[in-house]
Formats: sequence, structure tokens, C-alpha cells
Amino acid sequence: MIATGDNGTPAPRAKADLYDWGVHVPFAVRWPARVAPGRRVTDFVNFIDVAPTLLQAAGVAIPEGMSGRSLVDILEAPGSGQIDPSRTWTVTGLEWHGRTLAGRMIRDAHHLYVVNYDLPFGPLTNAPRRPDADFAQSAERSDVATLLLDHGNHPAVRRHQELINGPRPREELYDCVADPFQLTNLAARAEMKTVLERLRTTLEAYQRKTGDPRVTGDMAIFNRTRAFVDKRKKADYKDPQPEY
Repeated sequence: MIATGDNGTPAPRAKADLYDWGVHVPFAVRWPARVAPGRRVTDFVNFIDVAPTLLQAAGVAIPEGMSGRSLVDILEAPGSGQIDPSRTWTVTGLEWHGRTLAGRMIRDAHHLYVVNYDLPFGPLTNAPRRPDADFAQSAERSDVATLLLDHGNHPAVRRHQELINGPRPREELYDCVADPFQLTNLAARAEMKTVLERLRTTLEAYQRKTGDPRVTGDMAIFNRTRAFVDKRKKADYKDPQPEY
């Protein structure tokens, strides 16, 4: 049995974003016949590893074209912590989700690097909807998204409003140990140049290996997919036999 979540918490800079709160989800496996209970493994794994894991567990050959790697050896190994020394980073990405920007992310044990595409990014609202005098009451009762909409210019939330709705830079780099919520972008700092270049190079190599259209330039499949979904939305998903 595999139990996991499909995305991070539904809050700003979480779900539909590439920071930890958007992509780091629970992942638990129970297999009494072959996996010892009570272990906590820290290897970086990804949803694309699930399919080859199930194939190997079922005794089926794993196709060469699969990007993921089976977790069976990790699951059957003794002990906790880091099991596979090669699993020191993971990559994830978002192509489009409503108004969200496309981007790719690589995360290792210490740092998170993001490259953003389609840089224009407009605000959700032009002006606060409630006066600052109501802020304390709103903070007690409202969820994060509503608080940002109602009090976007209040000093307590202004920085967060800008982080969420302001323009995104081409590159972002965060120290996940010192800054676990990924609020301070270090990409432009000279002392972080080596880390930035290492993660940028590793990410791009992975993108080329897996044929990511954002580096190959062959965006046709992404463009067709988005056009198809936009067409279905405009039709309120009522056309009975859509053309793919």
C-alpha cells in the first residue's frame, strides 16, 4: 500500500507553486512481506518513481523510456536515513495551472533553485477590500488568501502580498535550512554563485535528458494541450466527444 498526497497545502506559495509547501507531500509505504515497519527514509523520491516501483514489485520489466526509478531496493534495505547515495536531489515542475507561471525546480538537502518561464505576473487585486482598522478581526477569522485580498497593503502582510502576487524573477535560490519557508531569494548574491550554477547545470542536464520542451524548444505539445483545455473550459466541458 502506498499513501501520499497529490500536492501541497492549498495556500499561497504552496499548492500550484514550486516551493516546499507546494511539492513536499507525505509518502508512506506498507508492504509487510518485504518492508520492515517503522523506518524513516530521507532519500529524495518523486511520483514518477511510483510506476517503476509497482512494475518491479509485480515482476514486470521496466520500460527504458521511464524517467522514474524503482524504489524497491530502498524499501527492502535495512535501516533509516539516506539509503541510496545517488538520491541527493529531486526535480519537479509546473507548466500551467490557471494563472500560475510555468517553472522548474531542483531541490537538494540544503538549497532549492527555481527557474521561471512566462515572466509577466499580475496582481490578484488592485486595492484592499477592508480598512486597516479591521485587520485584527480579519486575522482571527480569515484564511490566508482572504486576508491578503482584504488587507493587501497592511504592513503585516505587505511583504507576503508582494512575494505571492508580485513579478517573479527568472531565477530563485533559497537556503532551505536557514529559510525553511523560502522567503528570501539569494539568486543575485555573489557568495551564492557557485551553488546557483551547480543547481542550474544539474537541472538543465536533467531537462535535456528527459526531453523537457522548455529546453528543447519543442513547445507544440504544451501549446496543443493548453488550447484543448481552454476550449473545453469555454464550452463548460459540455461537448460530449472532444477532439484530442
